[in-house]
Amino acid sequence: MTRIDPIAALAALARLRAAGVAQDDAAPYAAPRGAARSRSPRSQPQRHAMVVLGMDMSSTCIGYATADGKRYGAHTLEGDIAARCASAVCRTQELLDWLRPALVVIESPVARFAKAVIPQARVSGAVLAVLSTRQALWVEVAPTAAKRALCDDGGATKAEMVEEAARRLGLPGAAAVLRSKAVWRHGSAVLLSEDEADAYALALAGLAMKIVEVAL
Repeated sequence: MTRIDPIAALAALARLRAAGVAQDDAAPYAAPRGAARSRSPRSQPQRHAMVVLGMDMSSTCIGYATADGKRYGAHTLEGDIAARCASAVCRTQELLDWLRPALVVIESPVARFAKAVIPQARVSGAVLAVLSTRQALWVEVAPTAAKRALCDDGGATKAEMVEEAARRLGLPGAAAVLRSKAVWRHGSAVLLSEDEADAYALALAGLAMKIVEVAL
């Protein structure tokens, strides 16, 4: 893993300040050179468009969303930790092939629940290995920065993030709780999960940084 060129990094930091994102909120990295519940895709990829992809990873699920809100979904990770890591690798490869993102945005590690830290770190490591192998540009964003990007509030709750994401995406329905997780439902259909809302927030945070044009 290699940090972005110092000149590009200075330009990126200037853009961060202009976007209102603190330097500590995000640390950009680039892979070295040379080195959904699966949902059906909602549309075909636009290869000519710049795609910023947010990926929210836990030990049991990977949520993904593009900053334009056109493509999002979640993939459940099942089995033992080895099987879940293998599934995460496959899903990440599929997302890169399908969306061809200019930038992938992930959440910086946080120890919310001690029992989940190690398996979550293993899943995240599996995903980062794919990004490195594929030479994908990626950036790590603090949870508070993602919440601010979506809700303009670094302390927003999961329910508030789901509600705001649904509003921005123009989804009908109302907030609900399903198996202890915040979701957005329309009748019996779940249209948006908190994993997808988190990924959308990460993508918006990455887009706000405007780092792609100086890092590529």
